[in-house]
Amino acid sequence: CPVCGKELKDKQRLKEHMYSHTGEKPYVCATCSKRFTCHTGLKRHLLLHTGERPFHCSICDNSFRQKRHLKEHMLRHSDAKPYRCETCGQQFRHSTAYRNHRYQHTNHRPWLCKLCGAGFIKKINIRRH
Repeated sequence: CPVCGKELKDKQRLKEHMYSHTGEKPYVCATCSKRFTCHTGLKRHLLLHTGERPFHCSICDNSFRQKRHLKEHMLRHSDAKPYRCETCGQQFRHSTAYRNHRYQHTNHRPWLCKLCGAGFIKKINIRRH
């Protein structure tokens, strides 16, 4: 990427990545008009409308819209905690819990209130705010 230096696999991915810099969202859901910067985001979103959950757990009856959610779910069937904080050593089963934990060390608040500027680690906290 000429803007941020990120390396992408092909021209299509670079094109879609560039939308993150321009703010353009050319992929539109025909059902609800929500817009996306990449076609995979739209494709994943469409599963919300269809209710389809194509990724199934081979151990229990759970199914998921995204492959990464199935992958993290499979960790529940084991004792593995593959995400380890480099700062304090605490280990996590899920990448989202690990990411939110790291924000505590850096004081990074990715969810900002547009009205007052207050920052939050978790999306649910800004909704409550």
